[in-house]
Amino acid sequence: MKYFFLFFVLFTTLFYAQDNRKDWSTEKLTWNDFQGIAVKGDNVSKLKYVLSLETKKKEINDTIYSFTEASAYMDKNLSWVHKDQKNNQSLRYNQVIFNLAELHRRKLQLDLNQMNSVYELDLIFDKHFSNLNNKIAQFQKQSKKGNSLPTIEIWEVLTDDKLKEYPSKDVLKFKNNKVGLGMFIGLGSGMFTNSLQEHFTNNVVNLTYGFDVAYKKHTVFLNGSISFNKVKKEFIDHETTWLKDKKTTLALVDVSYGYPIIDNSKLRLIPFIGLGITELTSKNTEEDKDLKLVDYNLIFGLNADYKFKKIVSLTPSVFSGGKEYKETAIRVKLFASKVNYSDNLNGYSVNLSVGISWFMHQITLE
Repeated sequence: MKYFFLFFVLFTTLFYAQDNRKDWSTEKLTWNDFQGIAVKGDNVSKLKYVLSLETKKKEINDTIYSFTEASAYMDKNLSWVHKDQKNNQSLRYNQVIFNLAELHRRKLQLDLNQMNSVYELDLIFDKHFSNLNNKIAQFQKQSKKGNSLPTIEIWEVLTDDKLKEYPSKDVLKFKNNKVGLGMFIGLGSGMFTNSLQEHFTNNVVNLTYGFDVAYKKHTVFLNGSISFNKVKKEFIDHETTWLKDKKTTLALVDVSYGYPIIDNSKLRLIPFIGLGITELTSKNTEEDKDLKLVDYNLIFGLNADYKFKKIVSLTPSVFSGGKEYKETAIRVKLFASKVNYSDNLNGYSVNLSVGISWFMHQITLE
């Protein structure tokens, strides 16, 4: 019974919240919108308006938009009229009040779209809410609470013109800023070719990670990978013996440049080329010293990003201070480096990895 009661309260609360709300539209008010109990006094009617902020999320074309939306509506259950006072003049008087609420909502939304910090939110809202209350109080005083028809007519024209001056715009239009940042982490495997394959086993598992720095569509990748294998065949390098079955570690650090050949809402293909450091190390316990092979080489490959989640945050981030576009993708990375440790120890290190990439850049509303 306890859970049934909680469900009933939640259901009726949500139903009430939707049923009592009337958002502004081009359709004029009717007396059916005033459903509250009339209060005794010198007022013929009362329109209870609400100006509020709501955090909303909308999915449009597989992109989730998160933004702060200004709302202006009348609470029908708290808005009332005396039954014997329902006339056209009073209805027009309340329509002006509703128009003023919508006008200040639009002005508020414009400021929300342009704010540079989430900490400005309260100040912006308080300013517009105070301006709205003052403007309505001014109208009520000039119209003598709806008793002056000429004044109502003047304010009708004034509010209609102002609503045209501040049209209700789609807040979801934006353009990308030039600089973007990303990161990647994945798992994969690799293999050697030529004489490297004769002396070392393939890499069963490697860890690949890195960062992306983009300017427009130009991207610089700062990547690293680490994997483990074994010496397959004993050999001597610079009078140092690499014993068979010794465990080895392969590390690769590189800086590369890429430019997308495909970049749409779902797929991004970026071939890249750069310079890397390939290092093979092993612990030789018999000689009690580390073994190391190092080569500076060319690296090239292809990143394929399948974008499965895209989020546009139109409210400034607490961390970056700006509005952001963020995407999460599955990245398949194929890359190879030409390794030449010596004349008798060379070949290609070819690697394939699959992982998750994140990318973010700030945006500006249009």
